[in-house]
Amino acid sequence: MNDITIIEQNGIQLIDARELHRRLRVQSKFTNWFPRRVEEYRFDEGKDYFAENQLLPKNGQKVSHRPRTEYFLTIDMAKEIAMVERTEVGKKIRNYFIEMEKIAQQSIIKMPPSLNVYGKEALPYIEWLLLHQYSVTSGQYHRRIKKHPEHFYRTAEGKWYINREFAEALLQLRNGYQQLTKVQGLPQVVQLELKLFEA
Repeated sequence: MNDITIIEQNGIQLIDARELHRRLRVQSKFTNWFPRRVEEYRFDEGKDYFAENQLLPKNGQKVSHRPRTEYFLTIDMAKEIAMVERTEVGKKIRNYFIEMEKIAQQSIIKMPPSLNVYGKEALPYIEWLLLHQYSVTSGQYHRRIKKHPEHFYRTAEGKWYINREFAEALLQLRNGYQQLTKVQGLPQVVQLELKLFEA
């Protein structure tokens, strides 16, 4: 699995959908399989995958007819598709993507300096996400910014920063949820109704 091509565009790691289809050894044609998976699992273009129209070569020349659309998937979408194929190959591919994400996260040596934004400390957003093992390729990356714009700051170079207090609150919320899922449930015992007899 170590030769699956992962490309990076605008800071997002992407997988060629046709290559994934080939690696998964799917029996149906790509042109049937891909739209079916998108519809079935409600993947969104521009968030989960990106389309790019290309021309098919003919005799070594690019021609103006027979266009073909290429699709590039985020790693999260590729992992999910690999998982739903329910094959041993799919499981191996999914595990490969998980390992690649771990390696990417471990390669960060230190957090870049924070900014002072009108008296509040702001942390580099992407580095903060990676440091705390959040995905940078899922839709949550942009959704947080859209939902809570008051806690984000964008520099003139286009780099996003997150309010430190807000970031710490997000971590507490996540850690609280993780703790909640670890709480063992009560044993499910059949409760008997006791009827008191009047004397």
